[in-house]
Amino acid sequence: MKIRLFLVALFSALALRAASDVPVFNATLTVGKESRFILISAAGKTSEFIRIGDTFDGYKLKAYDAKTTTLDLERDGKVTRV
Repeated sequence: MKIRLFLVALFSALALRAASDVPVFNATLTVGKESRFILISAAGKTSEFIRIGDTFDGYKLKAYDAKTTTLDLERDGKVTRV
């Protein structure tokens, strides 16, 4: 039982660590139908204006929803919405 509790705690900590590495969505620049974005890494590094399909800090920009102002980032096959 103690091992099971330890493993749950370990995997929870690993999941929280992975989630904290996701860049922060900081800004959007939209001109016509084209949008560009600025992200900030967990280490504090700021991207230049990047587009859908570009990569920053190991994350590929997959999609942007202007209605909800959310950006989908993909890393290792997992998509995270920011």
